[in-house]
Amino acid sequence: MELGSLRPTEKQPYGSRTERLMNGTRNSIGTRKVRRVDYPDSDILHHTSCPDCGSRDNLGVYSDGHSYCFGCKSHKNAKADQSMGNQLNSIQQSTDAKRADRKAMLEVDFQSLKARRITEDTCRKFAYGISSDSGRILQVEQYFTGGILVAQKTRDSDKKFKWLGAPKSATLFGQHLWKPGKRVVITEGAIDCLTVAQLNGLKWPVVSLKNGAGGSQNDIKENIEWLEEFEEVILCFDSDEPGRKAAIECAKILSPGKAFITSLSGKDANEMLVKGDGGSVTASLWQSAPYRPDGIISINEVIEAAKRPLEEGRSTAFPSLTKAIFGTRRKELIALGGGVGSGKTDIFTQCIAHSITTYPEPVGVIYLEQPDTETARRLAGKLQNKPFCDPEGEWEQKELDEGLEKLRDRIYLYDHVGSKGSETIKNTIRHMALGLGIRDVYLDHLTALVSHEQDERRALDALMADFGSLVHQLNISLFFVSHLSTPEGKAHEEGGRVMAKHFRGSRSIMMWSNFMIGIERNQQAETLEERQSSTLRILKDRNTGKGAGITIPLRYNTKTGMLLEETPFENNDY
Repeated sequence: MELGSLRPTEKQPYGSRTERLMNGTRNSIGTRKVRRVDYPDSDILHHTSCPDCGSRDNLGVYSDGHSYCFGCKSHKNAKADQSMGNQLNSIQQSTDAKRADRKAMLEVDFQSLKARRITEDTCRKFAYGISSDSGRILQVEQYFTGGILVAQKTRDSDKKFKWLGAPKSATLFGQHLWKPGKRVVITEGAIDCLTVAQLNGLKWPVVSLKNGAGGSQNDIKENIEWLEEFEEVILCFDSDEPGRKAAIECAKILSPGKAFITSLSGKDANEMLVKGDGGSVTASLWQSAPYRPDGIISINEVIEAAKRPLEEGRSTAFPSLTKAIFGTRRKELIALGGGVGSGKTDIFTQCIAHSITTYPEPVGVIYLEQPDTETARRLAGKLQNKPFCDPEGEWEQKELDEGLEKLRDRIYLYDHVGSKGSETIKNTIRHMALGLGIRDVYLDHLTALVSHEQDERRALDALMADFGSLVHQLNISLFFVSHLSTPEGKAHEEGGRVMAKHFRGSRSIMMWSNFMIGIERNQQAETLEERQSSTLRILKDRNTGKGAGITIPLRYNTKTGMLLEETPFENNDY
């Protein structure tokens, strides 16, 4: 609003009955000093609408807390209200200080705020006025406690705010107008408070914070007893990030089930009113959602999704594995564990090659112990069925070039020359998902992220919990390799059976993983045929449980560099 264009209007004349009771002088807060015969020590502070007869400004509010309507002659004595009396007593304990504060406050006039589409009636009800100071036109929010004006907040044309009086003793803006009842709406600022109240016929209790989103929690805490008397407290804050965060923090202060949060389609209520969309503000208020802590939802919110057909899993590089676990899905953690040199990375590499030839999305590859160029050659080899990392293998440069070209724009690698810290890797995964559209991420290996920690187990527990949240937030699948602890009996490198408890940090991996798969291979076998054979063992299947215990024999083909199922898919007995 362009404040410089406003001109204070003439003072509104008082009715003849009031004029007879005036002594013609001004009191220390800039209003006319009016005393009633039966309250000789009480000064009138301001006029407002009467809740009993509905008159616009016949209700006079006096300095001792009582009110009197010159229309319907309704009289209310605040001293009869013990809580109000306590407020008045606390204010009167520092009378001299309050007088000094009041002397600094401004005389105001009431008029419409045309640029804001706020009527004079609305401004008058909330005692929102226009004043001037040192030649500057100011808008003035007036704050009351126990019916007594205790503070003013001014705003100039440069949107600079200044407090006058005793703001610490003030209640919420507009609070003096309402008695607790069904619901109250709280806005961030006074203009939005006027807007919401006006859109609802000045009938709903509407108040605003004193210091916007930044001071919201203190404002709520200071007035919590009054707010708790309402059945519902609707937080109608600005739709920007500070406003949304403030609404959630304020909702936490109120009793469970009492707070409701409004989601506005515009920046704030007044902006929507000015644009002619005031109806949406009221509709949004009625549709305010009850605040619930993160993680609590109504069953109603998932019923429709639960009715949909079961999601078809994505196939893996090994048909029998796909059949056993019904494929993989988003928001899942898939763990692969095996002894040193058992072929874990080779299995992942073949799975990655299968993914980019079967599905359109690129794949994220975080191999922390393998050079990026080697990863590229091995991936190209899986696409071309050639062992490009074997110098004695049967392949040609042209075949390597063709394979590498097939990887272009389909694979994103993490350059592990930099940090391998868990926070760095988590941020890398976020960027891959949000910035590059990646939905499958392969991490080799998990243990490298916590190997530098003094307490590796605790670090791994925390990391798995973070990964469990991350796959849900980003809607991705995360495949990761885990090293194994030394088993009792036969070593894993000699073909010892892999068990879930062998995974390093097994408790957290068992807790958070959707699937756990072990790879078993006897690298010390006497025959080449046995050394080139391995077994995939499904250790955990959270999906249906049917896959747990199933084994899938694989054989490595030295000519092609590929791992193939040794048992035909159609004959694999489940």
